[in-house]
Amino acid sequence: MALVPSVSSSHTIMSYPAPPSAGLAALLSAFLLAQPALAEDVHVDFKTQGTVTAPVLEFGVLSISADDGVAPASVYMLNLNGIGVVGGSSDSMTDGSEALHFRFDAAVTGVRYGVFVANNLDGDAFVGESFVEAFVGATSLGVVPTHDTGWHDVSAMFGGVAITGFDVRADVDGNRIDQIEFTTNWDDLGHALAGTHGPPALVGAGALVAGLPASLELSGALESSVTAFLVGAAIVDLPAFGGTVVPAFQPPLGLVILKPTTSTGDATLAAPWPPNTPSGAQFAFQCWTLDPGAPQGFSASNAVQGTVP
Repeated sequence: MALVPSVSSSHTIMSYPAPPSAGLAALLSAFLLAQPALAEDVHVDFKTQGTVTAPVLEFGVLSISADDGVAPASVYMLNLNGIGVVGGSSDSMTDGSEALHFRFDAAVTGVRYGVFVANNLDGDAFVGESFVEAFVGATSLGVVPTHDTGWHDVSAMFGGVAITGFDVRADVDGNRIDQIEFTTNWDDLGHALAGTHGPPALVGAGALVAGLPASLELSGALESSVTAFLVGAAIVDLPAFGGTVVPAFQPPLGLVILKPTTSTGDATLAAPWPPNTPSGAQFAFQCWTLDPGAPQGFSASNAVQGTVP
């Protein structure tokens, strides 16, 4: 059977014929193929990393920076005691107005952090008063006050929405953060193929929960060209055009969505995640862009894989 294009004003979906009401959500639901989950539960214990002072600390998909309320500051990680901010009344603590900024390469869920030490400098019977602000990209989800030692569930504070970062800013009392936990359900599978501007980059975001926003963001591709978002519920790693096609995008396992790139070489695909996708189901995504500067006329982004929690 030949592929039949279904065209809208923003993109073209290549698939087997489907009822007009089917849409992308129904197509994704129809192309499920169960595979072992790759969602990763991450636990970082700052008390086992040694003593380090640095502008930014990197732990895989997580990066941590600091500020002292006036100017950029360094993170101070003290063996056996966790992390704080250089400056203030104590280098190893997060003192009043100082903040630690936690940022993730992709949206994460199940975020919580542990406070090992929390002083009570103002004598109000509460310890470690802080303000937590969470973000999805550049958008703030608001600020929530919290206090005391022990675990602080950031995801619960903000309704369980997948976030890309959060800040912990001390009020008056100092505190020291010793652990963080989170779950990432996006994996970078690699296999980018350079074009005119080098290898394009694809980032997946979203909790992959029915009705919540999910997106794929391409950058670094050839400007004002055409890119194909390949979507597959399996991985084939097929050699093509000097690179590797990662998703099994051919029906009935997947689909192709065509979109133009912007004048800066970007393209975004965004929609609410479809219902009825069972836990553990995985989808692989990759972008291929028409590009005369690529070895055989096409550049390719890295592939990413999202796992439904």
